[in-house]
Amino acid sequence: NPVALIPDKEIQFLLPDGWTWVRLGDLLLGDSQNGYSKRPDEAADGVPILRISAGTVRHDGIVAEEQYKLIGGINAAHRQQYEVLPGDLLACRFNGNRHFVGRISLYTGYLGNCPIYPDKLIRLRLFSEFVLPKLVRHFAESEPVRKNIEAYCATTVGNWGISASNMKDVLIPLPPLAEQHRIVAKVDELMALCDQLEAQLTQSQTDSRRLLEAVLEAAIA
Repeated sequence: NPVALIPDKEIQFLLPDGWTWVRLGDLLLGDSQNGYSKRPDEAADGVPILRISAGTVRHDGIVAEEQYKLIGGINAAHRQQYEVLPGDLLACRFNGNRHFVGRISLYTGYLGNCPIYPDKLIRLRLFSEFVLPKLVRHFAESEPVRKNIEAYCATTVGNWGISASNMKDVLIPLPPLAEQHRIVAKVDELMALCDQLEAQLTQSQTDSRRLLEAVLEAAIA
């Protein structure tokens, strides 16, 4: 039982029956790993390498796959070592804004261009049969988990960072698998509703602006 490995003083609050506190490292399939360290060179025959901003630019926690450059000299071994697969999580390792450090995003592969990832991101590949990556991403945005992540953050010359080993020590609540599916489905439903409301608000603002412009134009005329 993973709870037995976690000191009582680290457990923030009691969880519902069937839930347990685990360390992020307990959920990993293999070790967490920093990305490729060489700078992109925009080689014509290069492979895509994600920008650091790919993990933080979208508001929905999905990796922005359009945020990439090209890099040459990537052999087959490096390609395999630093590849990103659908379901992988990427955590921001280093950023000038503490709010972005340790921020986790989900790679879905919607572009299908098979990128690698850079040194300032940490790849977290989970046991997907045991835990849903999307659930971990959602929970990683919660106040208790963010508080735990930021406790590991350190600053150097104005920049904030977190190590891959510290990310593995972050505590996260884990419900039973069936409950994970229920939570993810409910969050997806609520997020879709928020997107609809945002679209309606944007349209309302556009209509109001057009009405104001028409009124002003009529007044001037």
